[in-house]
Amino acid sequence: MKITQTLFVMVTLATSVLAKVSLNSGESTELTLSLDSSAFAFYDPEKSEWKIEPGVFTLNVGSSSSDIRLKLPITIN
Repeated sequence: MKITQTLFVMVTLATSVLAKVSLNSGESTELTLSLDSSAFAFYDPEKSEWKIEPGVFTLNVGSSSSDIRLKLPITIN
């Protein structure tokens, strides 16, 4: 008997939305970014379709991947 197992590895760090804001010293601003469902999707080659699995994702906000300044949990039902 042959058993085939498919393993999906979700990318733990991916750039979904990128915005560049220039501020002078002491300035602050409010920035709104939108994520659509494709930001949480992965491709299932076995079914030839994009899927979104329920769970808790972490949205990392920072100046680079090595300078994360805010982590926000996002729950997908």
